[in-house]
Amino acid sequence: MKKRFFLFALLVPIIMGAQVMDIQKGYDISYPNIEVNPDYGFVWPVAADVLDDSSYTPQFSNRYFMSLFGPRYKSTSTSNVGYFDFHQGEDFTSFVNYNGQVYTDSNKYYLICMCEGVINSVDDSTDAYLETTGNGRSVRVKCDSSYRANPSWGQIYINYRHLSDLHTITDSAKQLPINTVRVSKGDTIGIVGESGITSTVHLHLSIARSDNGLKNVHPMRIFPPNRSPLLHTTLDSVNIELHHTWSDSALFRLIIPYNQVNIRSIEIKNQSYSRIYDFESISDSSNRDHNNLVSGLKLYAYSFNRGSTALSRYNSTKGTMPAIYPASPNKNSHSSYTHVPITTDTTAYILDIMASELPNGYEVDSFRIIVRDIYGNYVEGFYKQASTVAVKDYKKLNKLRVYPNPVTNHITIIPKNITAKYGVYRIFDANGIEVYETQKLLIDNNGTKLYNLDLAAGQYTIVLDINGDYIFSSKFIITK
Repeated sequence: MKKRFFLFALLVPIIMGAQVMDIQKGYDISYPNIEVNPDYGFVWPVAADVLDDSSYTPQFSNRYFMSLFGPRYKSTSTSNVGYFDFHQGEDFTSFVNYNGQVYTDSNKYYLICMCEGVINSVDDSTDAYLETTGNGRSVRVKCDSSYRANPSWGQIYINYRHLSDLHTITDSAKQLPINTVRVSKGDTIGIVGESGITSTVHLHLSIARSDNGLKNVHPMRIFPPNRSPLLHTTLDSVNIELHHTWSDSALFRLIIPYNQVNIRSIEIKNQSYSRIYDFESISDSSNRDHNNLVSGLKLYAYSFNRGSTALSRYNSTKGTMPAIYPASPNKNSHSSYTHVPITTDTTAYILDIMASELPNGYEVDSFRIIVRDIYGNYVEGFYKQASTVAVKDYKKLNKLRVYPNPVTNHITIIPKNITAKYGVYRIFDANGIEVYETQKLLIDNNGTKLYNLDLAAGQYTIVLDINGDYIFSSKFIITK
């Protein structure tokens, strides 16, 4: 039944939980530099039974891939916000089973040359010296194959890092000119290790293009997503949540399945507003470990290892998580909103994004969040348009400017250039049913503050009724 309220008794678009956005999936072949055909005929760098497992479920001791290419939650605090860094490669675990062998930190496996090519560089020295270097003992292979996504990128370079030892062919290449020692697909490169600045035995694999100097690109460009889909597949099921809104900013959370982390870019749009965080562009930056390299966007990644649930990883790290992170339990004392804990009890990659510099009076349900992978697939988050039966022509109306304030739990509504003295604010739900209205109010062009309306979670349209004529409207989202 419709309720009537007096002045200072209207809506509160404050998020106390998550407003899950609708999604649509698609494929965009026109997006620049996508890998239309990522099957270069390469082999996996680590032989493992799990690659052919048709019933694999994520587990810590048999996960194959570890860290992803892109924003991640690091084990040590080194960046401008603490534990954030941008990882430029793909990490492979030391724990794999293959042909009856169980490989571990103490029983290390051999690394495999993925392509036909030549040894382009070898970094080797004493273990003591290597412990002062970021890459440790490393081998770089220049493949005969060139990039298909962009021919100007030249040939593909594959870097194997943190090796514990070199194999005969790579060891001999140290004494010879670069690009003179040929290697074949399947040759042994060396042995996995933890040389260099790292605390775990693993393979750090990075892929580079060769135009205008070597530049890292997304490593999954050369891994066909249909070869081992339980480990790596195309993007199609991102969960996108809106958690908080302010007058010029909004907080989003992306929850991405563990086997779909081949992200190329994230774009946030709202009418004329557009910001793009392109992973490969950020990778080129000397300040890539800062979370705010794109003006108007701040990113907060959470611990992810492809073998434990997001919730268990969160519980193991939240004690030291800086208060700046939205999921930090210390958030309450640091900012104007309570922390947003991670509750996802599946193996997933979670990334929070604070979008700022939004235009005043932006419409919450005009947001579009577009996540793209390197193969041209995308998932777009959006809000379905309300079926406003009673206000069927609301799109033709002038817009109200709505300013939510989560601190004092109210919103301010400003109608622009209106001469009428009195009006009624009416609210319609997504089905076009009127659910609330105020009494006749004195219209203040400087803003009317409206408080404490108990609306269920959902999408709504608010209109300003002047003597029976709807002349202004705006849409908003309520979450609980």
